[in-house]
Amino acid sequence: LQIDNWPWPFRIFTLGQFFLKKIDESNELRSKSQGRPIELLKVTIAFGGKNVNVERITDAMWPRIEADYAHRSFNTTLHRLRKILGNDQAISLNAGKLTLNENCFWLDTWVFDQRIDKLNHILKNSEILSEDNEVMALTEKTLLLYRGPFLADEAESWAIAAREHWKNRFIRFVGEITGYLKDKNRMEDAIEFLHRALEADELAEGLYRQLMICYGELNRKAEALEAYNRCRKILVARLDVEPAPETIRIYENLMKGSQ
Repeated sequence: LQIDNWPWPFRIFTLGQFFLKKIDESNELRSKSQGRPIELLKVTIAFGGKNVNVERITDAMWPRIEADYAHRSFNTTLHRLRKILGNDQAISLNAGKLTLNENCFWLDTWVFDQRIDKLNHILKNSEILSEDNEVMALTEKTLLLYRGPFLADEAESWAIAAREHWKNRFIRFVGEITGYLKDKNRMEDAIEFLHRALEADELAEGLYRQLMICYGELNRKAEALEAYNRCRKILVARLDVEPAPETIRIYENLMKGSQ
């Protein structure tokens, strides 16, 4: 999965805008024109892509119809999806569980998880941690992979739950790297990294808090307050919500310090 130029039969991007690319086609396979089969693919990815219980899928896709009809609909949709992919081996159904074949699919979510797990391993092992070049190279590749929230255009509950899962992983990843840079007295690099992370997901409120704290530690109160105002403006405009109490608390502490 980590070999960028490996000839995967299918590459699927879900972090940001969804598209599926087949190695034998120059054009991307967009989701809107394919209906339920591509939705089945998305749901399977949202649930991890491996050994996903069929009942979990039918509950997500056909929540208001009886189980037998939902299961028949699932079988029909799976057949259509395999036909779209043109590869019956790409998706297996075994003992009531659906799995995307790891020999056929490159998924950005799988790669993202692997990279974060590797970074966490490096950061927790002092004998490896001295390899700064490896840390920053892997950090760069991970940041570039996260192009936005998981299936940002999907409003179904199964997508929202998965979106929160990967957003939280992203925020924790950014926090770990920010802490790593701060420990090395590279505060400016930490601030730049946080700004780039916010370009990927401007609704990630936790990143604004980290940015405000960094500016506060440098006694750059005006920039910290600007970060808060940007956070509030975006949350109100996009989600019609105010910042969380934790964010407001950091803001109030900064205001007290600036008096």
